[in-house]
Amino acid sequence: LSGIICVLLVLFILLEVTKNRAIAVLGAVATLTSPALFEAARQVRLDVPVTAFVLLALYAFIRGRENPLWYLLVGVAVALAVMTKSVIGLFAGPILLIWAVTHNDYRWLKEWYFWAGALLGLAIVAPWHWYEHLHFGARFWQEYLGTHVVDRFAKNILGTQVAESNVLYFKHLL
Repeated sequence: LSGIICVLLVLFILLEVTKNRAIAVLGAVATLTSPALFEAARQVRLDVPVTAFVLLALYAFIRGRENPLWYLLVGVAVALAVMTKSVIGLFAGPILLIWAVTHNDYRWLKEWYFWAGALLGLAIVAPWHWYEHLHFGARFWQEYLGTHVVDRFAKNILGTQVAESNVLYFKHLL
């Protein structure tokens, strides 16, 4: 389901950006045939739902230029991405910044809905993080950020040699 949602979101994003159905369909087909996405979706990995949430954040961000109410969904989508796969969900931030810089469009910074969406997102992620902090303290943060973020980056990701694995992973990511 998340894989299908990713394909549809690529279609919607491209349709919104280019206003060209042929380009949007071609982009969706290219996404549909992406080996990394197809394999991860088939194996039901959390990489696919987090990708869907990041794509949703980008789509809502793009739509927010025309209707600022969409900015509320940006914060919710990022929060759901974080709840799905930790700090990986925060990849939406640099993607949105790259969009803003390349389009020289910073109106969203002045939009109340964008900041309300950010607060809504914080309201989604804060309770669980606070609960875990209260019950496990520093051990939670060490596991959550140390083991599951920092240590995983240095370890074998794809089942090959560590250096080769991480290069392959980032090659797929790009």
